[in-house]
Amino acid sequence: MLDIRLIREKPDYVKERLCARSPELGAVVDEILECDRQRRAAETRFQQLQSERKRVSKEIGMRRGKGEDTTQVEAEVRTLGEEIAKLEDEARNLEIGLRTVLLNVPNLPHDDCPRGTSATTNDPLAARSKPSG
Repeated sequence: MLDIRLIREKPDYVKERLCARSPELGAVVDEILECDRQRRAAETRFQQLQSERKRVSKEIGMRRGKGEDTTQVEAEVRTLGEEIAKLEDEARNLEIGLRTVLLNVPNLPHDDCPRGTSATTNDPLAARSKPSG
């Protein structure tokens, strides 16, 4: 399975090497990057909401200690909890989708590997017969 970091850092290189196998594989890199972007955004938002819920929960404790009404703040925490659950599911589904796509992408051929989808469409000796110098 290809490393997502390699795809993030060198998308053009990965596209070029995958296209050496089959031109259709280049579009998979864009799909992977978009899925990864969405997954990371969902996880970031998930973490922000968790932090917000923690802050609001502390506020509830402080208000209760002062004898104040916490009904409104408790409703806010419940709403945050629902949003967090949705984002957690979304991030999990995006992670599964990303992993599935990555598992179905072939390994990158070596740089010296000739272009082609099979042995009949390329000359294996062409890669070895490069002039030295």
